[in-house]
Amino acid sequence: MYEGWWFRDQRVGQGREISGEGYVYTGNWEQDLKKGKGKLVWQTKQRDQTQDGEFLGLTEKGIGTITYSNGDVYIGEWMKDKRNGAGILTKADGTKQEGEWKEDQLVTSEETQTPTGMN
Repeated sequence: MYEGWWFRDQRVGQGREISGEGYVYTGNWEQDLKKGKGKLVWQTKQRDQTQDGEFLGLTEKGIGTITYSNGDVYIGEWMKDKRNGAGILTKADGTKQEGEWKEDQLVTSEETQTPTGMN
C-alpha cells in the first residue's frame, strides 16, 4: 500500500509504502524508486532493523545508519539491505569494526576496537 504523491502513474515526492514483505518505507520517491532521504523499518521474524539515510534508487543502495534489534549500529554504505562499502559497525558491547564491507562481511579492516575494561 502506498500513500503519497503520484505523477504519471509513478510515485514521486514524499510518500509512505507499507509492504507485504514486512517493511515500511517513509521518505522521498523519484520515478517510482526510493530515492533521497528516507527511513526503512523492517519488522519480520527474520529481520528487525531500521535503515535511515539516503536511498539511491534502482539497486536499493544507500548511505546512512542501520540499527539492528540486538543493539548493533552500522553507519556507512549499504546495498540490497546488506553492509557494502565503507562503514563502521558498533556492536552492542561497544566493540567497533571499521573498513570495507561486502555482502555483510568485513573484508578490509583499519582497526577493531574493544571498549576499555572489556579485554
